[in-house]
Amino acid sequence: MTVLDKGRESRRDDKDVPQLLSVDFQIQPLQKQGKELACAISGTGVNGGVIELAKGNPHTMTFQLVSGNIAGLTFVSSSDDPFCSMTDDCPKKGDQINQFTSATVSADGQTLTVDADPGTDPIVHYALRFTDGQKTLTWDPIIINH
Repeated sequence: MTVLDKGRESRRDDKDVPQLLSVDFQIQPLQKQGKELACAISGTGVNGGVIELAKGNPHTMTFQLVSGNIAGLTFVSSSDDPFCSMTDDCPKKGDQINQFTSATVSADGQTLTVDADPGTDPIVHYALRFTDGQKTLTWDPIIINH
């Protein structure tokens, strides 16, 4: 927690509260086959296409669509499950473990923000859900909590 002392100086006591971490990712759509996408992912904590998060800390993850090989792609709306998760299989619409508390899509559909509690599952399969204006497309990499 952050504390103000009598001198109005701020100091951090990291032993009391897990630190909220913000991680940003760039998603580049590369190929579409049926309802599946192949994407490249880069950003904070990405290693070999896998997101690695610090265990025991809450996170805010921001996924930003960047130009790729598929024009007109956006995240589906917040009410249509743009982020789904499971611990033991590829998730589908409506699948969500308690670790992930909210998913919000920007008005232009280009940014998805997801809040994640520390959770107890070390490996989580997740799906990002997109639309090309005609159908819903998914891409499902893995998150590892270290």
